[in-house]
This record gives sequence, structure tokens and C-alpha cells, in this order.
Amino acid sequence: GSSDGAVAPDARVSFVAVGDNLPETSIGAYADACAGEVGDSLYDYAPIYAAIKPYVESADLAYVKQETHLGGDDIGPRGWPSFNTTDAMADAIVDTGFDLIASASNHSYDWGYYGAVEHSREVWNQKPVAFTGTASSEEEAAQVAVVERNGISFALLDYTYGVNGYTRDSLPSYAVNFIDEARIESDVARARE
Repeated sequence: GSSDGAVAPDARVSFVAVGDNLPETSIGAYADACAGEVGDSLYDYAPIYAAIKPYVESADLAYVKQETHLGGDDIGPRGWPSFNTTDAMADAIVDTGFDLIASASNHSYDWGYYGAVEHSREVWNQKPVAFTGTASSEEEAAQVAVVERNGISFALLDYTYGVNGYTRDSLPSYAVNFIDEARIESDVARARE
């Protein structure tokens, strides 16, 4: 960009996007086996993404929809209907080269507030990524995830139609980004600022 905020006319950004990262229990078992002794509560998901890592790393921006939350290693890997992914997934996602993480989905609240929102955000907040879709406070929910590459700013917005087994009114208003026209209009306006 230039001093007046204009983007250079030849500025380019390469982008790669991956859909739902939705690991079932078999993926958790594989990650357990990749990290040493089976059942030792250590997980390594990185080998799962090895084949796509060169493509993801080569892009200026890489997006993934993290469909399952990181609800803590105590719960362990869980599959349908209430998914849980262990914390090591965040390491694998970052190691693979993803830097835009969206988390609003029908599985966003599978293990309630602690697992789905509080712990998951605690893990993701420690990572060098732009993260959105779920929040553990009003302040987090109000933040627009913005990244800048090659003088161009990008905002990441993310929403879901609902969460399995819960009504919108049964969770804190800030916890999960629901599809809501007024909210989206407001977020877009704030992102443009």
C-alpha cells in the first residue's frame, strides 16, 4: 500500500481454501498412533495433512473451516453426533500453513460452553492465525478478524444456521456467530472500516 492507504495496482495475493475439517474418531485414533504409544494421550495430526502442505504453504492466505471444536484432551477424540478434537489439531493446522480459521458450524456447541467455546478459543488465541466464528466473551465476538497481505487487508467473517441439540437462546449471545442479516451487515460495515 501507499501512504494514502491505496493498494498498489499490481498487488496480488494467492489464496487457497479447504472445506470442513471434521475429524471422526478414526482420525483421532490415527493421530494417537502417530504420536507414540497408543493411548498415551498424545496426538499428531500433521501426517494427515502432509500431502496438501506444499499447496497450503505456497499460498499467501490459506483458509480452513474447522468444523469441530477443540474441547480439550480430557474428552478425547469423539465422533458423530458430538464431535471433539484434541488440542494438537491446532498445531497441525498451523504447521500445515493455514492462517484463516473459521469455526461457526452446527457442531460449534457439541460439548457445551467449556468445550466448544472457552477451551477452544483459549487454544486458538495462542496461535498465529486469524480466528472467527466462536467467542468466549462479548469482546472477542466484537473483534473482526483481519489480516493484511501484500498491502491488501482481508476480513474473515463466519456464521452458522444453528447448533445441534441447542436453541440459539440456550447459549450466550456472543458464543457462536449465527446467520443474522443485521449482524452480518454490521460486521461487513465494521470490516470495511
